[in-house]
Amino acid sequence: MYLSTSCGIHPEEKLYSILHKLTVMVMLLNLVQCISVFIAYHYVDNWEEMSKALLYIQACGFTFGVYGARLTGASLAIAMWLCSRNHLKIVEKFQFLFLLSGPVLAAIAVTALALVAPDEPYPGSDAEFQFGTVEGPFTMSVIAVSLVTSVLCLVTMKSGDE
Repeated sequence: MYLSTSCGIHPEEKLYSILHKLTVMVMLLNLVQCISVFIAYHYVDNWEEMSKALLYIQACGFTFGVYGARLTGASLAIAMWLCSRNHLKIVEKFQFLFLLSGPVLAAIAVTALALVAPDEPYPGSDAEFQFGTVEGPFTMSVIAVSLVTSVLCLVTMKSGDE
């Protein structure tokens, strides 16, 4: 890394910094997902012992982790695409948008799913899918949008040799 005496930090260091922050955000959201799965598998044989509130908290944590990681991964791909096209100033200017868009959109989606969730958890069902019939198609939509965004950004990215 290079330090510039005139502006404090070399632009390439800022680029690496935001990309690393986005990668750490993806890691943290995956950790939330893993912790919620650990909670679910602690009760895997005794669903009756798991309170309804704990079941929904676990499902919300898992879903938040899935959605947040996928959406933040798409933000990372967009940031990398912009950087490959020498738009570092855009990435720098909107770094908080890149960092927080995934978790905020995931929180909104999980809140919406929790509001439409059935009153009673599905007995004996998978602990990660407690939000009724709308959760499956909605989850597939989030995953598909993030996948298409990531693939398009990475395929159309300019290499440093161009």
